[in-house]
Amino acid sequence: MFRFEHEWGISRPRDAGPRVVGRIIALGPNTKGLAVGQRVGVGWFSGSDMHCHQCLSGNHHPLPQGQATIIGHRGGFASRVRTHWAWPSPLPEKLNFAEAGPLLCGGITVFNPLAMHAKPTDRVGIIGIGGLGHMAVKFAAAYGSM
Repeated sequence: MFRFEHEWGISRPRDAGPRVVGRIIALGPNTKGLAVGQRVGVGWFSGSDMHCHQCLSGNHHPLPQGQATIIGHRGGFASRVRTHWAWPSPLPEKLNFAEAGPLLCGGITVFNPLAMHAKPTDRVGIIGIGGLGHMAVKFAAAYGSM
């Protein structure tokens, strides 16, 4: 028998799947830049207040009022996910869904600082070639920073 401890009050045994990929099945009336049937992905956040400094500047990583895709929701294990129109990332038709998922979590974790702080002519150092490091090496090499 499995006994689950719930000390912090936010955990649930099924909270998993922070990366979601799929096709849009419905849109709200104020949606911009998306279409029904379009391939998209959603990472850790699926919503936010859309008026704080981080939201308005496009720097969503230190988001104080973000709605997580998985905490309190079924995330990638749900049959449908509802998100604010600003959060889904359009995916190319030829990109395999299985390959897109990691790019929405670990991929953006290493890509964002590279894009923000390095130029293609810069040399960068990557410490550790694990789950994130191997993506950082690929991004840096493609960017011309290695």
